[in-house]
Amino acid sequence: MIKKILEKTMVLIAVVIFIGTVNVIAADNNHITVYVNDSILDADVNAQIINSRTMVPMRAIFEALGAEVNWNEENQTAVGTKDGVTISLTIGSRTMYVGDSVKKLDSPPLIVSDRTLMPVRAVSEAFGFEVNWDEPTKSAYIGSHNRLDSLKQKISEMGIDDKIYQMMIVTPESITGVEKATEAGEATKAAIEKYPVGGLVYFSKNIVSENQIKNMINNSQSYSKIPLFISVDEEGGRVARLGNAGIGFPKIPPMKEIGDSKDVGKASEAGETLGTALKEYGFNLNFAPDADVEINSNSSIGDRSFGSDPQLVGQMASAEIRAMQSKGVSSCMKHFPGLGAAEGDTHNGFVATDRSLEEMNLCEFVPFSYGAAADCDFVMVGHISARKITESDVPSSMSSRVIAMLRNDIGFSGVVITDALDMGAIIKTYTTSEACIAAVNAGADILLMPSDIDEAHFALANAAKEGILTEDRINSSVMRILDKKMSRGLINY
Repeated sequence: MIKKILEKTMVLIAVVIFIGTVNVIAADNNHITVYVNDSILDADVNAQIINSRTMVPMRAIFEALGAEVNWNEENQTAVGTKDGVTISLTIGSRTMYVGDSVKKLDSPPLIVSDRTLMPVRAVSEAFGFEVNWDEPTKSAYIGSHNRLDSLKQKISEMGIDDKIYQMMIVTPESITGVEKATEAGEATKAAIEKYPVGGLVYFSKNIVSENQIKNMINNSQSYSKIPLFISVDEEGGRVARLGNAGIGFPKIPPMKEIGDSKDVGKASEAGETLGTALKEYGFNLNFAPDADVEINSNSSIGDRSFGSDPQLVGQMASAEIRAMQSKGVSSCMKHFPGLGAAEGDTHNGFVATDRSLEEMNLCEFVPFSYGAAADCDFVMVGHISARKITESDVPSSMSSRVIAMLRNDIGFSGVVITDALDMGAIIKTYTTSEACIAAVNAGADILLMPSDIDEAHFALANAAKEGILTEDRINSSVMRILDKKMSRGLINY
């Protein structure tokens, strides 16, 4: 009896310690993008939101603002000087000295990952720089903010219909009405004018040859007023629309083979290879890597996963993400909150997981935390029902609770996209209208492949008209979408 009590006590202590660790990891991952005069702040440690304040690496921000910086190791004090203005801050102190004056700080400087972080607004304003904050993209603009102004201007010029279509990525067949699209001519041009969608997704049936798919993509892009996300599922292994098409596109081994090697460098090589080749073909968004952890060997994920060790999966996924995005191709890790424990396939119908929040924190969520820290552009939310999180059978893609966890607990600030909305887990239970309104209300930015684009548009436009969806809610998603298109060079400011 005493042994059982001790065992339960030790388990409880372990859970408490782990939850505390997860909270720390989430805070570390809740980083932001900092622009100084419209250039991204170059730092080896991410800027982060800590205690509701934006904290940035000391040397990086001082130098970006044009200040000389000195560090006193004995006193743990940083001193910056610019144009006759000297400021000093000490680790742990809420007092900042600006010349002979004193300013109280809401959040004191601190050391994270061997780097000194300090409050960006206080330091910037002390040197006379204006700071603007954009909530949807979690971005701070110091000094010039032409980029932010351009994004806001573009959104202000868009009508509600354009905004709604921008929140969709669809197949070319769904807007042209053809059975199999392998070219983009006048029919595609007319379709894109009628349906100014945010992006297109291509499958194996759309791919005939290298020149054919390149021409199809180039033509489609030329017809769109706002450049398109041109997307594909190119994971490697059995999920490789281009690699398995026999057109000379690089073939990547299954993720399990890369994971089994324990060599993170191989994941990075895969990302670099994919990013380079996809960019050359005209693709700018890849629905990869798969960040699911193989918990159940009978799950539908199988060899698409890097493996059963969540830390290794996270390291592999983040390495691939960084490498792919360094080549100008957005990465989309999937399928949050995780499909690796379930036996069913959401392509066919309802699938649920009964994993607890504590279990998912310990396992499924770990790779997504790594991906968020790697600044992954997109996360795909799956249709699996996480019953012990939502206390219902609602698919995760339609759950505000699940998406809020992705934003707040995982710390992801990029674009949230649903899994394909024409899958069995959705269409066997929900109408297109119900699924699209619920997903956007839950926090999804992009709807992938709604089964009826006309019904989806009508439902969302009507929901906006009736106040079911607010304009601010829609604008937040469009801001994140256009921000990524700008970051990847698709649109200019």
